[in-house]
Formats: sequence, C-alpha cells, structure tokens
Amino acid sequence: MATTTAQRHHWIFSADPHHYHWDTLFVKGKEMWHGAGAKPDAIRALKQVRKGDRVLCYHSAPERSLYSIAEVTRDPYPDPHDRTEKTWLRTCGPSKSCPGK
Repeated sequence: MATTTAQRHHWIFSADPHHYHWDTLFVKGKEMWHGAGAKPDAIRALKQVRKGDRVLCYHSAPERSLYSIAEVTRDPYPDPHDRTEKTWLRTCGPSKSCPGK
C-alpha cells in the first residue's frame, strides 16, 4: 500500500521593515501573518499556504533583501477580528536567519 505525503511548498512573504521587522518573529517565536491586505491574487495564494510550508522572509524598501526563513506552523484560518470573514491568517515560526542578518 502506497502512502501519499503532502508536498512542501515555498512562499515569499514581504514586509516593510518600518512596519514589521522579521526579527520580531525570532523574539516572539511565532507570528500570525495576514499580509495580503485586500489584494485578491495575494488572498488566493495565501489560502494555499499549509502547515509545514517554508517561507522566505523578505524585507522590502529600503533594505530589499531576503532576511530569514520561516516555517508555517498552522493551516490558514479566518481572522477572528474580521467580521467580513475575508481575511485569513497563517501562523509562522522562525527557522533560521540568512547570513549577515
């Protein structure tokens, strides 16, 4: 009997370091991510993120650099503070910092 395993996917999550710095993830140990805003394409993509997927954590302007790698620790779930039920959250945990960070 063959067993099927879920394929791990890789994603890029971008954050403006003035609003959210990826160091926060290492300090807290986990973080809820809702970074899609109201962008339909981003919302669709984020609904596909699953527990165990890897995330490349990117700092946008002014740094514009890959900062760290994280792992999704929970499947997507509705934001309990969003009454429209359109916002989905993902929970990420830190994996490792990139060299020089």
